[in-house]
Parts: sequence; C-alpha cells; structure tokens
Amino acid sequence: MKFKLLLLFGGLLFLINAEISGQENPIQDEKATININGLEDLKAAIKPATLFPVLQAMDTWMPKLVSTTNWQTELSNNLVLNYYIDHSDTNDVLFESFLTQSDTIIKELDMFFEMAPSSKREHLAASTRLICFIIKTKTDLTFGTLPDPHLLFYYLDPVRDPNYMTRFRHEYAHWVFGRVYGEAPSLFYEGVATFAEKRSDKDHFTSLFPSKGLEVEDIPSLSRLAKNETFWNTKNNYTISSLFVNFLVSEWGWEKLKLLFLESDYEDPEINEHFKEIYGSSLEEMDDPFNEFLKNKTQQPIL
Repeated sequence: MKFKLLLLFGGLLFLINAEISGQENPIQDEKATININGLEDLKAAIKPATLFPVLQAMDTWMPKLVSTTNWQTELSNNLVLNYYIDHSDTNDVLFESFLTQSDTIIKELDMFFEMAPSSKREHLAASTRLICFIIKTKTDLTFGTLPDPHLLFYYLDPVRDPNYMTRFRHEYAHWVFGRVYGEAPSLFYEGVATFAEKRSDKDHFTSLFPSKGLEVEDIPSLSRLAKNETFWNTKNNYTISSLFVNFLVSEWGWEKLKLLFLESDYEDPEINEHFKEIYGSSLEEMDDPFNEFLKNKTQQPIL
C-alpha cells in the first residue's frame, strides 16, 4: 500500500538516533488519536477516522515511534530488519521467517519485473538494502508505508492476518520496482505492486469480478483514475489498477511501463501526455481495449 508521508529519509534517520524527552503526544485529532505506548489499541483508536487523517497523524507519530522504541535488528542480503513485539508474546520466529523469505521474494520479483543484470541502472539499485521497521501487535489492521524508497514501516498481527506475507510482498514490489524506476500516479504505482502481489493467483480475473462485485461497466475512465484524488475515492481501486497493469504488461511488456515510471512521478499533472508519448495512445483511447481485455479474461484463468 502507498502512503505518501511528508518525511524525508535523512530526517527520519536523524530522529532514530535523537534523544526525545518531555514531549507530548503530537497527535491531537480526536478521530485519529494513536497512543504510541499502547499499539494494541491502534485499530480501536483510528477506527472512526478515514484513511487520510490517520496518515496525516502518522507524519508525526511514526518518526517518534521509530526513534523511541527499543528495536531488535537482524540482517539479510536485501533487508535490514528492525522489529518490535508489542505484547506478551515474545516469540520472534516470525521475524526469522521474514528474513528467510525476503531474499526469495526479491529474487522472484526481479524475475517477474524482468530486471536485467546487465543494466547499469538495475545493477546499481540492486546493491541497496531495504531498511524495514516491523511491529508485531494484536490488531487485525495490517498496513505498510514507504516514506522513502529505501525505508518501510510495517504493522501486523500474523494471527488475525495470516496473509501478512502476501501483503508484505506488495510492499517489496513497490521497493524492487521503485528503487530503479521511481514512482508514477497511483493507478500505475499501486497497480504494479498489486499485480506482483497477485501474480501467483491463476484465477485472478475469474475470482476478482464475482467475489468483489466488480463489473467492467463500473470501472471509471482511465484518464480519471490516473488522477490520484479520483483513484483514492474509487471503489476497488487496487483491483482495477492491478488489472490495468496486467493489461499493459500482457500487451506491451514491462519496458514501456518502466519508461513511463522514469518519465513520471507520483504527482504528475502531465501523466496523460507522458502515457501517450510512450504507448502511442491516450488513456481515453485505452478505455475500450482495456474493457475488452477484461471481458475476454473474466472467463479465462490467467497464467
């Protein structure tokens, strides 16, 4: 999941080592109050709030949490894992699993995205590690946020959310792709990660439409979805973005999409122009081919 925080990586690293004392809880919004000393209550605390007030609260909450928590640290080839268990369960086998699976997942995603070892850009990016902060706590709210291309904050309860590693794969996909090609508006940015997360689901198309009540006719125009504000206010936005990226990659491969990311950014007022330059058609002109692609695929498992 993509959460745009107003925080730079260098500033956060500074806060990790800072001495913080005598500060009041910076979160005052009654709809998004988070007690950083009692994360078990996080979901109950933010339940009345919409997503964006919570994310605004995290602008101040997350760096303070990172800087004041006593983290345990482990390393893998691709991951600097800082973890914290926020309740009486002291079993940290979960984090051994994260380390074991992380290298495998990244290798799989490199193949999925057709990363080329011979590419200087991709070779240099592959030498970096993801700095990850994971809190294991009692909640059924799992989320991840990338405040910087190389820093991830993740929050989960593996008992109530047994699919935590699939969700973590989504965040990894953001990192694997984003550290090389950067970002693009949410339609593409979330689409890449969700497509990568779902890639092993052979019944992706046949299951998504009936189970989520998503009909082709309900999908807004792509030119509107390419605007972040519209995207985040659209039902089934992650599913739609995944299907659109699947369509683009099925028809044109990864290279054009990589070029689009290189030319674009998360906030890109010229995304329609950039898209037409690379794909030869406007987003509006892609509506009909995309819808036809979906109608054909709903009866065919995608391999």
